Amino acid sequence: MINMENLKTVIVDDDESSVDSLCFELKHYDSISVEGIAHTGIAGIKLIEKIKPDLVFLDVELPDMLGMDVIMKLREGLSWSMRIVFYTAYSKYMIDALRNYAFDFLLKPVDRKELEVVLSRVKTQKRKKICFLTVSEFFRWIVRNLLCWLRRRATCACCVLLTLAISVTSLHGNHGRWH
Repeated sequence: MINMENLKTVIVDDDESSVDSLCFELKHYDSISVEGIAHTGIAGIKLIEKIKPDLVFLDVELPDMLGMDVIMKLREGLSWSMRIVFYTAYSKYMIDALRNYAFDFLLKPVDRKELEVVLSRVKTQKRKKICFLTVSEFFRWIVRNLLCWLRRRATCACCVLLTLAISVTSLHGNHGRWH
């Protein structure tokens, strides 16, 4: 769960002036604690795995890989709730970023009002946990949890399946997004 008392944040961006600008804007929020900054995708992955932040600001174009590749490499080992906000000078990446499970998207230079909207969304969704599952993992999860539930309660399994169907917000490619 995201702790709004101290929102651990990581920034992954190779543009030093953009990092400085974002850090300056984030200082206006007492609940934000920038725990680390990385300037490449590889360094970003290592930093994110080490810190396990609640929020990541991720540039789309890094020297060694795209931000979307960073997410693809991270999501297989993601075991905590984390929001990823892509930010870039190029709006052409917005659709790919959002399709790759980004929480939100900001254009550089970061606008204070837009940043406030993003952080407000983080606060309102702090109770939701996002997990990335392959389709086969998702169905194994359904079967395992359905059997456990049925052992404890002798009621209609259709209620569970309906609840799970509502919980699944999308199936994209070989991965499901579960809230």
